[in-house]
Amino acid sequence: MKIETNYKKENFYTEQEVKEIREKMSDIKLPNNHRNMKITDLIKEYGAEKARKLVEEEVYLFKHSLIMLELSEGYKMINGHENDMIDYTFKNQNEIMKNSMYEYIGVSDTMLS
Repeated sequence: MKIETNYKKENFYTEQEVKEIREKMSDIKLPNNHRNMKITDLIKEYGAEKARKLVEEEVYLFKHSLIMLELSEGYKMINGHENDMIDYTFKNQNEIMKNSMYEYIGVSDTMLS
């Protein structure tokens, strides 16, 4: 199922934003399975500080991947609220990371498949 939006592929990002996104994404190690893990498991494996950094990276990737999936409304819901989403996801430590991120914006993972 694909969500219909009014998104148009017209210069959504400025050149500077594209540069910043590329730089930030180049530091994130892909592929990984962190988004499919519970926060408690990430903390056990990496410690709290590194686990939070992994959540931050996943939120960043998720936010920008919504544009590539033509889901600009989801991007707009996250943009400017990244820290709230990170806090929400990190606090739901018994939940799988991606489920908390989807829940934060009110989208089920089946809608993004």
